[in-house]
Amino acid sequence: MNATGQKFAAVTSIMALQFDKDIAQTAENIQAALIPGGVAAFAVFNPDHVTSCLKAGSIFENFDSVESPKTGFINLDGQMRTCLYSNC
Repeated sequence: MNATGQKFAAVTSIMALQFDKDIAQTAENIQAALIPGGVAAFAVFNPDHVTSCLKAGSIFENFDSVESPKTGFINLDGQMRTCLYSNC
């Protein structure tokens, strides 16, 4: 639930959930913030895009698999490296 206890008809997240280490808790929080019949919409990195970039040696690194990436890192500018997906 959000800090104010408000409920919403829609909750959106663009390019953020893949950085969440506790996606299960976040999903529960999103569900709790929705009114009955509310909608949650989100976008994350497409796994095919991650695979293509891993094969090209671009932006993504240290993933558990090139063909089926589940856990790894994104290197945004050569200095800022952060975990993608869960269990990092």
